[in-house]
Amino acid sequence: MPDLDEAKAAFTQIATDGHRAGAVIEGIRAIFKKDVRNKALLDINDVIREALSLVRGNLEKHRILVEAEPNARLPVSGDRVQLQQVLLNLITNAIDSMAAKDEPRVLCVKSDVQTGGGVKVSVADTGTGIGSQNIDRIFNPLFTTKSDGMGMGLSICRSIIEAHDGRIWVAPNKPQGAVFQFILPAGGASAGASRREQPDDRPPSSRL
Repeated sequence: MPDLDEAKAAFTQIATDGHRAGAVIEGIRAIFKKDVRNKALLDINDVIREALSLVRGNLEKHRILVEAEPNARLPVSGDRVQLQQVLLNLITNAIDSMAAKDEPRVLCVKSDVQTGGGVKVSVADTGTGIGSQNIDRIFNPLFTTKSDGMGMGLSICRSIIEAHDGRIWVAPNKPQGAVFQFILPAGGASAGASRREQPDDRPPSSRL
């Protein structure tokens, strides 16, 4: 006899994933139309938890230790689906970078408050890292270091973060791997004030 409950659960998951895929596509279209209707006050830590939940199976498959270090409630004004997509892309890239390497495989996701009220999120891995010759090109459209990559993921990430009046960059992780970081204005803060008051702690080679 077929397991009807299992089948119903599977179809529910398929429908949920379909709706989410549609929301992602609409979010990407909204970037280029400069449509801000979906922006709302949200806690960036909730977005981080949701993104980690979506890739939990892949993290377990590759035996990756997750170190999530959320700060206190960090409100930002943004599009939840778009910001979730940024985190999913960065986390998925980190998983791919670590999957081909021996342990330790550690993913560290942090959120923190910046001087002046900005919110910073970092995604660090212990993977293969990014060559110094690629640091300044990694966010360029169609540039990729993956054999099967399209070179669009990180470019879209930068477009999303910049559409939220933020900035994103990458730097080497120590002792190995890479760390992607982005800063967003805190909820209710003006983008110009946030940018003026935040220290630029990136290495010169990674400033975009």
